[in-house]
Amino acid sequence: DESLDALIIPKGKSIAHNVINNDRAVFCSFVLEHGGEYCGIIQVSAQLFCINNFHANPKVEHISNKFNKYVRPPNSAIWDQNTTAVHHLSSTSPQILSA
Repeated sequence: DESLDALIIPKGKSIAHNVINNDRAVFCSFVLEHGGEYCGIIQVSAQLFCINNFHANPKVEHISNKFNKYVRPPNSAIWDQNTTAVHHLSSTSPQILSA
């Protein structure tokens, strides 16, 4: 139901230009936290949202509840202290122990 002009991508613009410009884009923020090379992923988070009125007065609208799950690595996992200093999760964190 879109006009031909709405389907033409302006030179130098993203293929998503018209979708974003017409407030029809859905974005996904996806985050993985890990405990280091020999530990693996310990947290997965995701959030769907859109940005309305993108160019004039942008407003973020959350489309879904945030997905947030923790993962308990095997007992043999080696946690990297340099990596975990960023998110402060460790093998004894309640979130990890209850995962």
